[in-house]
Amino acid sequence: MENMCMFSDMHPLGMKVISPLDQAKEFHSLFGQDEWELLTTKKIEFDEILHRVLGKLEDRNGTLVMSDWCHLDFIAQPFLASPSYEMYTRDFLKANFELREIFVARHPIPLWQNYCNLSNVDEHITVDEFLRGYRHFAEYAAEGTLFRCEDFAKNPDDVLTEVCEYFDIPFDPAYADNWPFNMRVTGDPNIRTLEARALETLEAHVLKELNPELTARMEDNSDYPIILELLGYE
Repeated sequence: MENMCMFSDMHPLGMKVISPLDQAKEFHSLFGQDEWELLTTKKIEFDEILHRVLGKLEDRNGTLVMSDWCHLDFIAQPFLASPSYEMYTRDFLKANFELREIFVARHPIPLWQNYCNLSNVDEHITVDEFLRGYRHFAEYAAEGTLFRCEDFAKNPDDVLTEVCEYFDIPFDPAYADNWPFNMRVTGDPNIRTLEARALETLEAHVLKELNPELTARMEDNSDYPIILELLGYE
């Protein structure tokens, strides 16, 4: 969508891993090479980067959309020593900028499986630690405007229309044809090629039969039913 700049997995404590300066330059051409090198050398703070980005977008009549890397808040490992169980980026942004937010959640079982498939997070934390962190996230999400991945996978147009209405931005029906070619997001490294992304389907993210062993394991944890209730899965 024109004039819409998406920054992925942003967190003031995670800039050494995922840099907003790099995304501003590489994804959206907001900074030239000389300016990017100067800002990188100065090691400016997260809020100053965002102020500069917003200034650039104002010249373009653009809108900034960000996804919060809240993994650092609720899971932390292997990037931080321990989770705070508080939404650091959200609180930081609210203190410095006008903010409108939604929460996006997924059923805990496929979410944990996705973690294990894409990273070595299961070598650093247990299922119980994951559920403890996800319960804290679910408590925040239940108090906000919540969308679930599985609902989007079933009815993408309806859910995206609702999201766009909430943010007061136009819905672009061309997304269905264009999204496989959008490489300006972080995420699964296994689908970082156009060919692989084109094979991805939303149907793969519809909630289906859950792994019985993992289900039994999570059902032994007291946080699991609380998560399901908070996120509306039961």
